[in-house]
Amino acid sequence: DNMKLNDKVNVYLSSRFIELSDKSYSTSGASVGELKKNYLLPSIGATYKLNNKTTNYISYSEGVESGTRPIETSFVNANPLKPRKTEQIEIGTRFTPTNDSLISATLFRATRPNEYAGQYISSGSNAGKYADVKQDGKVVHTGVELSYAQKVTKRLSVTSSAMYLEAKQEGASNSAMNGSQAIGIPNWRAVMFADYQLPQVEKMSVQGGWTYVSSKPVTLDESLSVPGYHKFDAGLRYVDKVGKSKATYRLFVENIFDKFYWRDVSQTYGSNTLYPGIPRIFRATATFDF
Repeated sequence: DNMKLNDKVNVYLSSRFIELSDKSYSTSGASVGELKKNYLLPSIGATYKLNNKTTNYISYSEGVESGTRPIETSFVNANPLKPRKTEQIEIGTRFTPTNDSLISATLFRATRPNEYAGQYISSGSNAGKYADVKQDGKVVHTGVELSYAQKVTKRLSVTSSAMYLEAKQEGASNSAMNGSQAIGIPNWRAVMFADYQLPQVEKMSVQGGWTYVSSKPVTLDESLSVPGYHKFDAGLRYVDKVGKSKATYRLFVENIFDKFYWRDVSQTYGSNTLYPGIPRIFRATATFDF
């Protein structure tokens, strides 16, 4: 339900009903877990129009996701974990100084149950495996995000955003984890993108982008991290018509300086896995809108 209380205040209420049904099997075909559970997930929010240029908002929502399904080759106990319930609250504002610009700021806090690999077994018949995957404690994400979009001139547009995020582990039975940043989550992330329409070729634009990601933890106690990185991209975009359809052609170079970086870090099947980013790559695409 979306209710307009007056010219300034708008309130919305919603709820999702989810029936989560899960069945897991071993490599031999034997059942290792079955779950069927219903969830009613509320969402509530409100906006307040301060004036013609500024709108503030607040929202709260709940979600659910399936628990990890361990594999037999890595874990002694391969029973799937129970679903994880999530919660998020967000407060923000949007400000439009002119018709060609937008500034927004968001504060948010989200929680989810924490999952991580248990004890590693180094000897005996189960050597090389982990005992299990634990669902223990929670991860609390607290952050702020700022974004700015501006049509600088008739031909040049710029968009940018920056986010600071703390994803702290709390309530774990392993006290060394508590207070540490969760695996694979950087504190800082920033992006900037520009599009310039060439005066000589009206249908063609030059585009460029910059991405920054700070260091990310590799271990649960944050004793080891991968370094942060800067990545630069650039390309050309040409918009035309094919018959009555809009056609967009793009030639793009990602990671212009061919910089090596770690794209992601996670605990995949119990191991602390590092995923390398792609090297310099050229992409050519054509998109047609009918």
